Amino acid sequence: MCPHSVTSILAALWFTGSLTGGRACNGARAEVSTCEQNDSAPPTQEPWRNAIPTPFQHQLSLSLGGRENSATFAVPEGKLLVIEYVSVGGEVPFGQRLLVALETSVNGESAKHFLVSAWPNASWETTTDGDVVRLRQWLRVYADGGTRVKVDISRTGAWGGGSASVTVTGYLVGDLRTFCRKGRDQ
Repeated sequence: MCPHSVTSILAALWFTGSLTGGRACNGARAEVSTCEQNDSAPPTQEPWRNAIPTPFQHQLSLSLGGRENSATFAVPEGKLLVIEYVSVGGEVPFGQRLLVALETSVNGESAKHFLVSAWPNASWETTTDGDVVRLRQWLRVYADGGTRVKVDISRTGAWGGGSASVTVTGYLVGDLRTFCRKGRDQ
């Protein structure tokens, strides 16, 4: 997608209040000064610069010696993480499957998002040592900056052990809600 298209979409959402928590900013092409100058932005910087998506990916490796395990990673302060794709690869004992969930927080509200572990988003291959499980899913999940994304993974059986690798892919954008908060919403 062309960066100008992404900027236009984010600008439209910002003006309508969708990305600013219901508070739309005034002006046809609002500059930072419309909502109060952001301390970290130079006086001439427009808020759209902070909204240009930055690619993001993070991989976690988890041991499944017990039946389940979890790990977390941090979302950078002042950014909004948009998770678009999650892939999982794991090795488990014969006949077992993997169950995976992401837990995120937006506006102080936590939610758990479960991956589908059925075809066409999952595959299983039997090897001489056990089963190799692959999961993948396109989704749209958000996580506020300064919070942690939690990945929970479990096996469907209680015997044996295993391991899994989870990759989370998406993009970071500046949290545009902060542009209108300073000064006006206190």
